[in-house]
Amino acid sequence: MIASLTLQHTFWFFFVLFSAFVSCHSNNRIPPEGAIRLTMGLRVNKTIKSLNMGRNPILSAGCYGILKSIQENPDSAMEALNFAGIPVNQDFEDLYTKVKEIFPALTINHGGRIGTFRKAKA
Repeated sequence: MIASLTLQHTFWFFFVLFSAFVSCHSNNRIPPEGAIRLTMGLRVNKTIKSLNMGRNPILSAGCYGILKSIQENPDSAMEALNFAGIPVNQDFEDLYTKVKEIFPALTINHGGRIGTFRKAKA
């Protein structure tokens, strides 16, 4: 089991390192657990500028974990995170406010905030 976890972590680490070349990862069914493993590589990555995780079932927790890993990496080059189609919660919004103080150029696209409703157009 330990060897299996190590192999999985190694896979995700290299996935993140080389995804700078292919930054489109939308709609490919990465689960929340995959997003959490992805954060391990993002904590040390210095080259990825854009990550598109839109329309994956990573939930707000996965989005939060990815954003938290950016916050914990002072050398991050991240400029854009795309979580299109994934609603986020208030905890994510609060973390984004803090991360914007560290990385003011960072932009994030997401699927709206959980618990807010838009007025229907007539």
